[in-house]
Amino acid sequence: MGRCIFKLAFLTILCCIAFFCIRIAYNIFKDDINSWCNNVQQEKVSDISASTSDLTIEHNAERDGMFGMYIHSKQNYRNLNGIACYTALYFFDDQGNPLIGKRFKDANGNFCFIAPPLIPETDNVTNEQRSFIPYDEFSLPETGTVYFNCELTVYIENNKKQRTKLASSSISRFHLTR
Repeated sequence: MGRCIFKLAFLTILCCIAFFCIRIAYNIFKDDINSWCNNVQQEKVSDISASTSDLTIEHNAERDGMFGMYIHSKQNYRNLNGIACYTALYFFDDQGNPLIGKRFKDANGNFCFIAPPLIPETDNVTNEQRSFIPYDEFSLPETGTVYFNCELTVYIENNKKQRTKLASSSISRFHLTR
């Protein structure tokens, strides 16, 4: 029984010494470890990209009994395998001021339609998207023609919901008439 207690005490002391050695080594090398991890992340993030093209508007569309327009676009994603990619359509008046959203809006209240995320499964993905925007989302005068602008933005979010913009389309101008 005495030898068993002696062995148990010896193993306990050995484990404590090993724990303190690992702790000391971590404290000595943690800056190097963090630096290495940050470099790996930066290399991965710096090599990602996205682009958008072919933003077109199809007017006089109907979906679920609502009249509106389809906005067609094409996005290309590079090295974003497994990362959620978002597209957001922003709407502006003819002077470039953001419109106020009714149902579709961003955190600032601006008229913005954010599509469900796309998660690429390979390193190079092309996505063709079609988003329906009802006409009743736009504030229109009783009569006349009003001009608007539309822009598509491609972005990713980190775990704190902070956005990184990867690409945006050229401005597309359109008009609505009552």
